[in-house]
Amino acid sequence: MKHVVYTEDVHIQSYANLILLQRLYTQIESNRWSKVRKQFLEKELDKHKKLTCYYCNNSNLKLKSNKRHEQATVDHIIPKSEGGEEFNSSNFVVCCSNCNKKKSSKTFDEFINSKYIQKKRIDT
Repeated sequence: MKHVVYTEDVHIQSYANLILLQRLYTQIESNRWSKVRKQFLEKELDKHKKLTCYYCNNSNLKLKSNKRHEQATVDHIIPKSEGGEEFNSSNFVVCCSNCNKKKSSKTFDEFINSKYIQKKRIDT
């Protein structure tokens, strides 16, 4: 029995091909995000001469580091899960890897007012 799947532009005749197509789209989006993230961080580094976490004010961030607390990442101010624009730099802030992981899909206000951030700002 053949499975036929129609998408907007693609006619897929098997489930295996659908899975392969989904993997391809995922890889394309991942590559796009890597490029956008790198461009944003490089632009911020050029503009401010350093990378500082928007949330905890850690100013020792690097583009590449094996230490999580030194790794600069990009956070979406409005989470993608809440309708935030994924590739729009006006929805980005520089963020340390620790804060990015802790924020997860919390809204900006939830995270900025969280005990985690309050404690980190007191400690720095």
